[in-house]
Amino acid sequence: MSSITNNDNNNNNTDNKNGNTFDWTTIFGENALLKDNTTIPVSSLSENDVVGIYFSAHWCGPCRSFTPKLSEAYSSMVPETKCEIVFVSGDRDKDAFTSYHSEMPFAALSFEKKKINSAINDKFECRGIPMLVFLNAKTGKLITNKGRSVVTKHGSKFASEAFELVEKKKLAMEKIKKLSVFEDAVVGKDGSNKMQDLLNADVIAIAFGNPTNRGWRDYVKAALVTSHTNLMKADKKFEVIYHSESKSETANDVEDGWGFLPNGVGNDIFSAICDIEAPTVLVLGKNQESGHFELLVEDAARTIYEMKDNAYPWTKEAIAAEEQREKERIEKEKEQVKDFQIFKDENVKILKNGNGDKVDVVAELQNEADVIGLYFSAHWCGPCRRFTPELAELYKACEADGKKFKVVFLSSDSNQEAFDEYFKEMPWYALEYKNRELKETLSNIFEVKGIPTLVLLKSDGTEMTTTGGQICSVGAEFFPWGNDEMLAGRKAAKLREEQKVKEALEKEKSFNAKIKADGEKVFRRIVGSPGNCDIERKSANVYDVDFKRFDTFTTDESCDTGRIYYEIEYLSGGGILQGGFADASFKASSGGEGVGDDNHSWGFDGNRVCKWGNSTSVNYGKEWKHSDVLGCLADLDKKKIEFFLNGESMGMAFENIKIDGKLRIAVTAQGQKLRINVGDDNMKFSPL
Repeated sequence: MSSITNNDNNNNNTDNKNGNTFDWTTIFGENALLKDNTTIPVSSLSENDVVGIYFSAHWCGPCRSFTPKLSEAYSSMVPETKCEIVFVSGDRDKDAFTSYHSEMPFAALSFEKKKINSAINDKFECRGIPMLVFLNAKTGKLITNKGRSVVTKHGSKFASEAFELVEKKKLAMEKIKKLSVFEDAVVGKDGSNKMQDLLNADVIAIAFGNPTNRGWRDYVKAALVTSHTNLMKADKKFEVIYHSESKSETANDVEDGWGFLPNGVGNDIFSAICDIEAPTVLVLGKNQESGHFELLVEDAARTIYEMKDNAYPWTKEAIAAEEQREKERIEKEKEQVKDFQIFKDENVKILKNGNGDKVDVVAELQNEADVIGLYFSAHWCGPCRRFTPELAELYKACEADGKKFKVVFLSSDSNQEAFDEYFKEMPWYALEYKNRELKETLSNIFEVKGIPTLVLLKSDGTEMTTTGGQICSVGAEFFPWGNDEMLAGRKAAKLREEQKVKEALEKEKSFNAKIKADGEKVFRRIVGSPGNCDIERKSANVYDVDFKRFDTFTTDESCDTGRIYYEIEYLSGGGILQGGFADASFKASSGGEGVGDDNHSWGFDGNRVCKWGNSTSVNYGKEWKHSDVLGCLADLDKKKIEFFLNGESMGMAFENIKIDGKLRIAVTAQGQKLRINVGDDNMKFSPL
């Protein structure tokens, strides 16, 4: 085993000085948690060769798919390399965290350490999960932030591969510093040899893309084209090399001025530097003394998309400088929000109620409102579509009570048509769709990280809160939603919710008792808050259920022999469905565990087009649409489960299932209204 080397290309971590090992308590605190609730001292992590930080959450489907693979690889890890993994949770509550961690053989950061958790997320720029980061256990230096791919490729050998990766990177950089890998390989759009252009460059971006990859096609490529054009105009010696993952692309397909590196050339070298998958952008810089090229940035794709050439050459120092400039710009722009000066430019158009008329901001908003909401939303966003009707109801209630509340819609829709369609549902104002620059400016001013977001302003444009969505639960009664009003409103909302739950429980009991007395199959909620889901009996053994939240329903009735068949009809919505079966040991949770998320349930998801079983998702079946009927068939004697779409089999989903006790019908859903036939009456497509 070769000795591991510090990664000089990363400045995020502290060097081990004077031969001392890295102090892991600076990242994790004193202790890490094992699944049996015992702890290990974090200082012991330095006894390993590699430390992995695993960012994950149980509510995340890809996480639940990857976690069993990681757990298996960790448990069967080759012994010559020592590795410990620490799970950093993105779960929404402690119960979900505890349940999820119980499936893992490695340590975790305690759920209560939320501040440390957040700091680790920021430190390693975790912008999506699952994410697995590998670090040198002795130095704390970053090895790779794409550990997920390392585990997927190498299984039980992942730790040794990660350990060797630093040495491989070092050797790869020796090969790339003189650009010999590009010799006679990089050509321009016109077929000319680009080697001399590369040698004359100060900075080279090597872009790995694929025309089928949306991240590359719609975002990174466009930003890189803009950056290259601007830098060329500024007489910067900047070259772009495009390496396509598509075998069909040729030099004819590259942008003007770019070089084309044929598919496969230098793959081993680039894979050693960073796990190449579209979109990835390596940035090389020339050392002016030696004339050799060094790795400046391992992957600048996101930075180029967000900052373009403003942060050229996209090093940490350049990014920090651009962030400071952006901060200063935002501070100046914030001043423009006061008295709504930012809306008063003659090119800014505020629309009213979808009629296309320009609104006088001062007259209609400032003079006529005590509170103004800036509503960042989009039609493609499921949570937005659920929140918009709630906000509209509150808006109309305020109007009816004579309370001066106005809202301006700021769209994140992908086109004008989607904007127009969505705006029709809104009783308020909107910024004209084509004014994307102002929308982005306002997003930056108020640090909008996701949608839906409702920012509340006073009539003079000063900020009240960026978490205005809470006003819907408080209601119009507590307008204008200042600190005192919100405190009183939350107390009142809590009492209303408690009463609602009490009434819903009584309603559920009466509903289920009536069904039982009628001799029908009881289909009841087992997980979720009472009242979240509206359930209505349409006929014998047929139920309409409006799944507003992530809730799970099952039948009381269960079987251990023969066959069970039932149907789910898609009435409306567009959220989550996991429909199938569960045995006696099935345990769902409101924290994100539903049918198929454990070893005692099996389901099909027509929205994400996969089957869920044994805590793992696998691609399966067809996407379902409104009015489609999902048939669910379990053969208990043969231990098989099969799913049908509109009467046509989608293939055997599960075989040799291990059933604890009896099997029952089980459905988990969110954001969908479903008609569920749990009996033999009026089946539309019965394979029995």
